[in-house]
Amino acid sequence: MFTRALNKATLKRKFAICFFIMTILSCKKSANVNIKSEKTNTEIESKFLNLDSIQNRNNKDIEIAGDRVNKLIVSREDSLIWITSSKYLDHRIFGYEKPNINSKKLILISCFTADVENNPFGLPLGAYYELDINHKAKFLKKDKEFIVAKFILYEKVMENIYFEKKWIEFDD
Repeated sequence: MFTRALNKATLKRKFAICFFIMTILSCKKSANVNIKSEKTNTEIESKFLNLDSIQNRNNKDIEIAGDRVNKLIVSREDSLIWITSSKYLDHRIFGYEKPNINSKKLILISCFTADVENNPFGLPLGAYYELDINHKAKFLKKDKEFIVAKFILYEKVMENIYFEKKWIEFDD
């Protein structure tokens, strides 16, 4: 009988110790999850604040430049759209999914490193300093205050994009 009581006491003690350890471990794990989610939220908020500051700063630079900006040039010969980089002229031109500046932005052609490097805005067709042999656009037609172009990425025809007419010139 004494042995049976001793075994029950030992069993209760082992159970209490296991319960105590599990409680501590689960609390620690829970604390880590909260810390991790707080960190993730802070990173997300920080990213959006950074994107807003990039957007505001670069938009302001373009506004200040007024008419002294680089524009996309449509070749009348082959309808390819190109832009030449200039250290004296800035450019920041979005391509949209629809002929509306409030529609989804698909591409950005910008002289600003913060706009282009690592595609910070997550644009589906990317962000580029200029159009070149690997990133082309071909003029299709005018559409009210926009032009429609076909985007070509590494010789693969992607989709139509819309550029505002104010950013377009036709060569002579």
